[in-house]
Amino acid sequence: MNINSIDLQKIFNKEILNKKININNVTINSKEVTAKSIFFAIKGKNTDGHYFVKEVIKKRSKVIVVKNNFKVPKNNLHKFIKVRSPIRSLENFAKYQRLTSQGKFVGITGSFGKTTLKYMLSFFLEQYGKTFSSPKSFNNHFGLPLSLSNTPKNSQFNIFELGMSSSREIDKLSQILRPDIGVITNIGPAHLKNFKNLKAVCLAKAEIMNHIQENGYIVLNKDDFYFNTLFKIANNKKLKIITFSKSKKANVQLLKIIKKKIVIK
Repeated sequence: MNINSIDLQKIFNKEILNKKININNVTINSKEVTAKSIFFAIKGKNTDGHYFVKEVIKKRSKVIVVKNNFKVPKNNLHKFIKVRSPIRSLENFAKYQRLTSQGKFVGITGSFGKTTLKYMLSFFLEQYGKTFSSPKSFNNHFGLPLSLSNTPKNSQFNIFELGMSSSREIDKLSQILRPDIGVITNIGPAHLKNFKNLKAVCLAKAEIMNHIQENGYIVLNKDDFYFNTLFKIANNKKLKIITFSKSKKANVQLLKIIKKKIVIK
């Protein structure tokens, strides 16, 4: 990624005092700050990024995004952008990165297997072009926009996870990501305590289809109990559907498993 002052003016709709900005890293962790970082001071469950602003200044971060009521040191005014909500601003930053990218975006959701599938897809797609994927299991309202904000401009394939613990979360994340291709791995009892039943989990996962791009694809598990429900939703949204299965006729079918012994020297 490469963000300059003109980009920042478009993202924040504010005048940027420092006109000589070149950002290549977006972070919410003060330990990851470099001289070319933009740091978003976000309040989480356990801590508040505003507590670490002094540390961020010492590390010479180019830009620091804070809440409107934060008292900014006068000798560093040019580094700060004041906003109503740093997390909303991070989302806007992510949306800008998405809109200005020429690559294809894949969003993966499901009860199990998201991270494994992400790494598998990354491995295969790297054979065809520059590929970027979200680190670790960065798939919530912090992790998705943060990962998306760090998407390289020249990556051809970009793969992200979308996680949830309640309804409407996938819808919001999908609205930020706007995937070209969506994948629902399966429907299971993960986070079931926050839902009435598994059907409700299924419908929450299906929210990824709300913001798949025009002429986009949804990839569905034909072996899953809720396949027909998901298939009907995809049809109603006029999405192109790709199915996979280990035992039934599908677009992608697992025909044989070959076990190989791997020797690590």
